[in-house]
Amino acid sequence: VENNFNFIELGPKGTGKSHIFQELSPYGVLVSGGDVTSPRLFVRMSGKKEELGLVGYWDVVTWDEFEQQKGRNVDAVLIDTMQNYLANKSFNRGKGTHEASASMAFVGNTKHAVPYMLKNSHLFESIPSSFIKGAFLDRLHLYNPGWEIRMLKKDSFSKGYGLISDYLAAVLHAMRNDDRTSVLKDYAKFDGSLSERDHLAIRKTFSGMMKLIYPDGNMTDQEARELVDFAAEGRKRVKDQLYVIDETFKAEPAKFEYSWIRTGEIVKVETLENLE
Repeated sequence: VENNFNFIELGPKGTGKSHIFQELSPYGVLVSGGDVTSPRLFVRMSGKKEELGLVGYWDVVTWDEFEQQKGRNVDAVLIDTMQNYLANKSFNRGKGTHEASASMAFVGNTKHAVPYMLKNSHLFESIPSSFIKGAFLDRLHLYNPGWEIRMLKKDSFSKGYGLISDYLAAVLHAMRNDDRTSVLKDYAKFDGSLSERDHLAIRKTFSGMMKLIYPDGNMTDQEARELVDFAAEGRKRVKDQLYVIDETFKAEPAKFEYSWIRTGEIVKVETLENLE
């Protein structure tokens, strides 16, 4: 529902990570992480003709079982091109610069419990080592905590009426043209220590969640605050791990707090795993 959104979810098996991206919408494609190459994803040459890869045809490209690529050699060109695309919505391949609006999602399983990861490594420990570097991870807008999601069981599904998935997918596809990132400033002002990437990540998550939950734009202050907190927490989870993985980020630490515009209240944001 949001253009150029960079998302990652890592967590236990059986929570429906792959199922959602594979079954919900015909506008998204699920690919095995081990089968992704730079030509397939971005641009491939067909004779003298350049043909756009997956990012030119889909709303979202999802890397499935991302953790299974760990230990394999990943093409350096793929990582460099990916970093440029995640940051700038464009990439240089072939003879020119290409732009695309496809969002990028990475889903995979964790191998250890959260307390173990926080004590002994970090929350990105299960992904390929080639991707565990600040330049790549800093471009992620949201780290969704898969360990907070229940495993899919029979009682997880509604027994009542619902929308046909193709209809819902068409609605979400159309809403990608509706940019609501500017709405955030009407509710919250974040601390100046946040980087521009922090601000962008929070704005884009807020915009996407607002379109999903409150498509008509009507929401109470409490409902808006829940979206702000969710967006900020998802980005803070990324930033907290960057401090562990790349010490250069510690030079300018971000203070994740905001002022609620209508009351002036200062709200501090913290991830659930750090509170427990």
